[in-house]
Amino acid sequence: TVTLGQGIVVKGTWVHDGWEISAMGTGLKDFDDHMTRGRLLEFSLVKHTESGWRWGLEKKPFQWGYGLFGGYMIGDSNDPVPRLVLESPSAELHLFGVPLGTWGFETFLGQLEWNRQIPAWMSDPQLVQQQLETQGDIRRPNLSGVRVRAAFGSFVDMNFGVVSRWGGV
Repeated sequence: TVTLGQGIVVKGTWVHDGWEISAMGTGLKDFDDHMTRGRLLEFSLVKHTESGWRWGLEKKPFQWGYGLFGGYMIGDSNDPVPRLVLESPSAELHLFGVPLGTWGFETFLGQLEWNRQIPAWMSDPQLVQQQLETQGDIRRPNLSGVRVRAAFGSFVDMNFGVVSRWGGV
């Protein structure tokens, strides 16, 4: 929807005792139909533990890198997906005294909104198109993902991620 009018963006963050609460929203007043619209663009209710774990509920942009067939697995060009998140601290791993690098993981579980199609940046667009043709338009599908990340020194890092779509109505 295109609108012509006045608007405001409001953003705030509160951090205390490992908790981070933040939100960003817009308010728009359309000149033509004199309608005022408000929208919550991003939010976060996340706990950061002293040991480095991060968990909570958020709706923020994030990228997980490229998928097997090109394109981002999770990109930030679309409206972010509300999701539960869990992220581990990075830990140095050794095997028989040989350093294997610094490793960690993150995972999420989210649900697309009722009026959203599967984004074009998904790594399996052909499969998504086939399912749309055979099953129709699936609303509110669930998205989940796991990413393992590793760093080998200062200049080499690796990410391995899997994202899946399931369910819906």
